Amino acid sequence: ALGGVAATMALRDALAAGKLAWTKPIGLELYTVRDMYAKDPAKTLKDVAAAGYTDVEITGFLPSQASTAALKKNLAGAKLTAPSGYYSMPKTAEDWKKSAEAAHALGLKYMVTGNTEEMGADGWKKLAALFNECGKISESAGAQFCYHNHIREFEKHGNTDGYQIILK
Repeated sequence: ALGGVAATMALRDALAAGKLAWTKPIGLELYTVRDMYAKDPAKTLKDVAAAGYTDVEITGFLPSQASTAALKKNLAGAKLTAPSGYYSMPKTAEDWKKSAEAAHALGLKYMVTGNTEEMGADGWKKLAALFNECGKISESAGAQFCYHNHIREFEKHGNTDGYQIILK
């Protein structure tokens, strides 16, 4: 309880002094503004920056991202960086290679994917094996493979769950 009070007081003091309590970059997943982005990518990125964000996570399924050069230009125009990208769940390692090429062209540090499909323990084991391949592919593209969990990972399969299978 004392820690919470101290943190609240520190936040109050920082705000009163006109300083942000969090001094590290604050990012937004562009999926959040996907409808606005589809209509006007450059304006949306400028609006995101005006709201106080410094970083964005691009999403590989957003419209208007056909041109890496245009995306880089729009990010620079908004003074935003994109350290990560969220990509569609790969079905094969070849799928992930295509995403890795795009991530490399953008200079991303992190390549993210997530799964929302219901599956049993064997499905999770196959997915974990694919993720191990994807990790190597991401690394060769200069990025780290990341997994964005949802809720399916925590459904029980005997004495384990998908999340534990992935970790092992």
